[in-house]
Amino acid sequence: MSFASSQAPSYTLDAALLHRIERRIASFAGQPIPLLPTSLTRPSPSHASSTPSAASASAPRTAAVLIPLCTAHGQASLLYQIRTASVSTHKGQVSFPGGHILPNEAPAQAALREFYEEMAGDPRGGQGVPQSSTPSDRSHSKADGAAAPRIGPISILAACEPLPAVTGTVVHPFLALLHRDVGDLAHFSPDPSEVAGIFTLSLAQLLDPALAGREDLEGGGRKRLNVPFFEGGPAKVWGFTAYITEGVLESVLRPCLGGGGEVGGEGGKQGET
Repeated sequence: MSFASSQAPSYTLDAALLHRIERRIASFAGQPIPLLPTSLTRPSPSHASSTPSAASASAPRTAAVLIPLCTAHGQASLLYQIRTASVSTHKGQVSFPGGHILPNEAPAQAALREFYEEMAGDPRGGQGVPQSSTPSDRSHSKADGAAAPRIGPISILAACEPLPAVTGTVVHPFLALLHRDVGDLAHFSPDPSEVAGIFTLSLAQLLDPALAGREDLEGGGRKRLNVPFFEGGPAKVWGFTAYITEGVLESVLRPCLGGGGEVGGEGGKQGET
C-alpha cells in the first residue's frame, strides 16, 4: 500500500536528486554512512567485519537489511514490510527486508538475497537477476524466473554503519535504489510466512512533523529513552527500524532535498516555485 501525503512539498526521485544523493554519499569518502548519534552504543570494530567468518563462534550473530529507496506513484519513498506473527523475533512489527548473514556471505549479498526471498517469494534469493551498478543505469534487464524480475533492477547505493539490535545481533544496513516505480506494489509477491504486508512512506511523509517525531520509552534498567517514530502508514514505524530511517533521512536524504546541507538544492521538489 502506498500512502500519499496531502501536504506540500513532495519529492520526485529524478536524475537531479539521484545525482545529489550520489554526491552526498561520496562525501563520506567510502566510510559507512553514520546512522546514530555518537551518544548511542555501537558495535566494536571486531563485530562489524565485512564478511563474517564461519569459524568465529564467539562473535555475535550478524544480519543485513536493505533500505529500499523507491518511487511510488511518482513520489520518492521508502519501502517497508510488516512482519507476521509467526516469525521468531519482532512479531508484527514494521521492518526493512533482511535477515541473518550466511557463513562466508558478504553483508550486501545477504541483504539482496533476503529482499528477494521476503518481497518476491523467490527461494533463490534473486540469483540470476542482474543488479544495476549505478543509480543512473536505469536499464531493465531481463532474467530467468518470474517473481524476482518483476521487481526490476536494484542498485546498492551505500553501506551504512553496522548497528546492534536489542537481540544482540549486529545488523548491516544498506541503502538501495529500486529502479522500477513500485506503484500499488502489485508486482511484489511477499513470502506469507514472513511478511504480513508491505507499504511505502513518501519522503514528504517521513519529514512531516505531523507524522514523525520522538517519544520517551522505558529502556533497560528503567532508563527513559527518547526514540524516533514515523506514522502515516498502516502500522507505526518505531524501534530499530525507526532509528535506521531517521539516520538515513538525516545523514543522506534530507540534505539533498533543499535547505539541509552542503549538497542541498531545490531539484527534486514538486509543488514549489
